[in-house]
Amino acid sequence: PQGAYQHMEFPPLLWYSYSGRLDLVDRALKEGEDVNKKNIFGWTALMLAAQEGQLDTLKHLIEVGADLNAMNLNRPKLRGLTSGFEDPEDFDYLEYVETTALMLAAENGHLDCVD
Repeated sequence: PQGAYQHMEFPPLLWYSYSGRLDLVDRALKEGEDVNKKNIFGWTALMLAAQEGQLDTLKHLIEVGADLNAMNLNRPKLRGLTSGFEDPEDFDYLEYVETTALMLAAENGHLDCVD
């Protein structure tokens, strides 16, 4: 992965899924890679395939048992906007929003991956 993803730790299976390299995904799985392995931020191969619209890779990961309900924890959002701001401790403005592969596919316009 490039750009924003360069700083994230990606096990090989996640790289292959992100890139749509079904041949390498299949080889990694046959060599014993865990289909649900996560990086340090909780991303799985299924999430990356869905986000990038890698439909064939996505289907294959599902067929071999990828967890459709796995969630990551790296989507910061603002929270506490109605807390009144009276005490700085009341305003914790970063909260991590969990996302699934399905949510990532839809958010990135890969509706063919959502069907």
